[in-house]
Amino acid sequence: MKGSKAAFAGFGLALAAFSFAPVAIAATDISHPTQALQFLDNTTDFGATFGNNQRNNFFADKFTFSISDRPYVILESYLSSISSRATNGLEITDFTIRNNAGVVAQGVQESRGDIDLWSLYNVTLQPGDYWLQVNGFVVSNTGGSFGANVNLTPVPEAETWAMMLGGLSVLGALARRRKQA
Repeated sequence: MKGSKAAFAGFGLALAAFSFAPVAIAATDISHPTQALQFLDNTTDFGATFGNNQRNNFFADKFTFSISDRPYVILESYLSSISSRATNGLEITDFTIRNNAGVVAQGVQESRGDIDLWSLYNVTLQPGDYWLQVNGFVVSNTGGSFGANVNLTPVPEAETWAMMLGGLSVLGALARRRKQA
């Protein structure tokens, strides 16, 4: 009887230890397929949605585009993920613009929590192929989404600046001539 009590107590302790042991949940990559961005009048938007029951799963979504018709452009983009509180929705961990050589510009996190807000501001791009990459994970089983807007501003070529300065010089000379007459 004494031996069976000890065995039963040992079994009970083992069961208690097992029931309180942390359970490791393997995270799954739930990234969307790469999407090509289509610009209309130098602007576009993009985003992604993640369904319920994806808690702790991670993503690295890519949005591709090319600069080919002008020597330089300036890119600006704002990305946000909004939820009812910080314990719901998504946690955005990184927002970058990349090319085949690596990271071109790192986004700046403006806010975190129930509103994740990231910005890429005043990024000068030369002709080439690029992608915006959004990394993060799902915080809760309620799912979530993110959305962003991208604006491209063409940088005037040197010839354009020269013509503009020449035109201003002519206007200045005409104004001075009228004042003297």
